[in-house]
Amino acid sequence: MKREEKELFIKELAEKFFQSEFADGLTSVQISERDAIKVKEKGGDDALHFEVCFKPVPKDQIEIAFHDHLKGKVLEAKKARINKVMKEAKEMIRESRVRFRYDPEWRRYWSRLYTLYAPLGPQDVQPVLERLWVLIECLKPKLEKISWGR
Repeated sequence: MKREEKELFIKELAEKFFQSEFADGLTSVQISERDAIKVKEKGGDDALHFEVCFKPVPKDQIEIAFHDHLKGKVLEAKKARINKVMKEAKEMIRESRVRFRYDPEWRRYWSRLYTLYAPLGPQDVQPVLERLWVLIECLKPKLEKISWGR
């Protein structure tokens, strides 16, 4: 996709997401040319967020994910609670048609639960949203149950 097409794709994706029931209790962390959606719990930690972003490699793929960017000894117990619910959510998601991967040691300190999708154009906004909704539907209640690790 060309840059302009990506920008339109991101704009439509963000608009549809924030109009959906799945945005309840979540707030935008940042939206940039690379990130279609990056949201966290309202009043929560920026290091814990759902994200949809274009990946440079493989070219033009979108990652639909929950990221845990926590690091440091003080946060080990919180990180362990978050990672436990990410593993549980992955098992629940397995029942859907979408294959998500759990990476507990992504970039050394971080962890993520994610899937990749290769959009071709505007017609792919809905399939990307549906994957994000599956992730939020399975993971968000688990995060709320443990107060997002607090």
